[in-house]
Amino acid sequence: MNFLLAGLAFALSSPAWADFTGNVVGVADGDTITVLDLDKVQHKIRLTGIDAPEKKQPFGNRSKQSLSDMVFNKTVTVETDKRDRYGRELGKVLAGGKDVNLEQVRAGMAWHYKAYERTQTAADRQAYAVAEGEARASKRGLWADAEPVPPWAWRRQQKTESHAAEWTGVGGTENQNFYADLTTVRKAGKGVRMWSMLDLKEADTAAGKPYLSMKMLNEFDCMGEQYRFLSSSDYTGNMGNGEVVYQNSTASEWNPIPPTSAVKTLWKVACGKWRQPK
Repeated sequence: MNFLLAGLAFALSSPAWADFTGNVVGVADGDTITVLDLDKVQHKIRLTGIDAPEKKQPFGNRSKQSLSDMVFNKTVTVETDKRDRYGRELGKVLAGGKDVNLEQVRAGMAWHYKAYERTQTAADRQAYAVAEGEARASKRGLWADAEPVPPWAWRRQQKTESHAAEWTGVGGTENQNFYADLTTVRKAGKGVRMWSMLDLKEADTAAGKPYLSMKMLNEFDCMGEQYRFLSSSDYTGNMGNGEVVYQNSTASEWNPIPPTSAVKTLWKVACGKWRQPK
């Protein structure tokens, strides 16, 4: 009897996963929707097999709009069997007989999320990989950018930068000011790395898009007076606020420090050779 009661208790405490049909009542971004099922229960669904640009990334809003055009206020079927750590149900979404997850990849509005491809069927893994390859070759959607930053890399960078930056003004001109975050100075190999900020008084453009500030990670060789660029993000607002309109994560070669330049000042700051004016 105790065995039967224990088995019943386990069954009642275990989630009952099943495919379901419902109406899409919300689209959070390019890979997350809210579905109201036939019993009027809401389900937050994270589309499996794909990873769409975050809303602050280039193409983030376009990816969201692409997904919304396919599913918002429409009836869909969700194939799901698990949740993620945020409580969202993970699933494949079907609308009008089409795999919506796959369509996002095919349109160049999401990456095939290869880190989790083992959770897909062999057929889906192949179909999603082929769709991404075709979108990339055709420069569709986000692939129109020369070097699109994958959302998982962007999230990792944001986490690195998520501490409250302590920007210290280190110089400027009538058109721009330079800031350094002294708390980010870290030894790396033969040099040191440091985050800095270029803040503009008038908008400039990157990849044809206006921006007012650029957050940069540079590495400085304190002995050889050299530097190299590691990554940057351009923002629509001042001091790293607003939407990210362009990102570059391709490290440059080592270059000599130009004399009487902003880079020279940043080199001094990173290498402990700068004294803050009183």
